[in-house]
Amino acid sequence: MASDELRNIILPRLEPTDYEGLATAAIFRALAALGKDEQEISFDSLSEATADNLMAAEFLPRLMMNEPAESFDESLADANSCLDALRLMKLDRDIDELSTQIAEADRNGENEERDRLAMKKLGLSKQRSTFLPHGKAGN
Repeated sequence: MASDELRNIILPRLEPTDYEGLATAAIFRALAALGKDEQEISFDSLSEATADNLMAAEFLPRLMMNEPAESFDESLADANSCLDALRLMKLDRDIDELSTQIAEADRNGENEERDRLAMKKLGLSKQRSTFLPHGKAGN
């Protein structure tokens, strides 16, 4: 089945840092666990694996209603795009957090700490630009 092949390509590339902190993190954890154990991934298995999470119970039916793409290549491109979007959101959250820490260090006169954090932010901003179309790097 094409969805199994797609899952075998994408799930191993998914890192906990890609989804932790998101409202859908329980669903991603369940996907990773079911995929690792080579169990069937279906609405029922995901529902069971996320039964203790009210937010997952709310999101799961909506996620499962999505129409599949026309072709395997289209599905793979969509999955890669989603993975990139997850990573971009994580980088954006980290950059925002660093901006807050930089401002705090500056207010406290902690120049070395401010500079260290600014360099870290610069590195994340460069990393972020790899996920964006040319000319839209921002930050």
